[in-house]
Amino acid sequence: MSKIEINNVYKIFGPKPNQVLKMVKAGSGKDEILEKTGHTVGLDNVSLKIEEGETFVCMGLSGSGKSTLIRHLNRLIDPTDGEILVEGTNVMSLNKEKLIEFIDIVGPFGTLLITGHDFGNSRKLWESSFTKMSESVEPILSKYLKQKFAA
Repeated sequence: MSKIEINNVYKIFGPKPNQVLKMVKAGSGKDEILEKTGHTVGLDNVSLKIEEGETFVCMGLSGSGKSTLIRHLNRLIDPTDGEILVEGTNVMSLNKEKLIEFIDIVGPFGTLLITGHDFGNSRKLWESSFTKMSESVEPILSKYLKQKFAA
């Protein structure tokens, strides 16, 4: 099992993404979609697997979907279609409470890694900064989740 698995993920930004999804799957391009519908194709059938211990780099031009892709992992953005698995858990199946637990386990800053090297004082400074950053993000994340899962 892969650590992270992204299967056939599409993200369409706009008021009627599911209607536009059919056009994308039929082969319409990003520019055509924007011109005909006013919708933006953020991700078009993205699939990838990241194994535990593997170094993964998401690199591309501005507007190519890097941040959109990464934000799907902790559901800051939900896909229009497709599946996101982290350690075998389909993040789309998680309710508010389970998502909060999941984010606590995986961490909202999953891209920040400590390599285990001894960085001395600079590491202490980083850990202190990270703790302050985490404390400041918690109320924002909580507010976001309340809005996302409002009945």
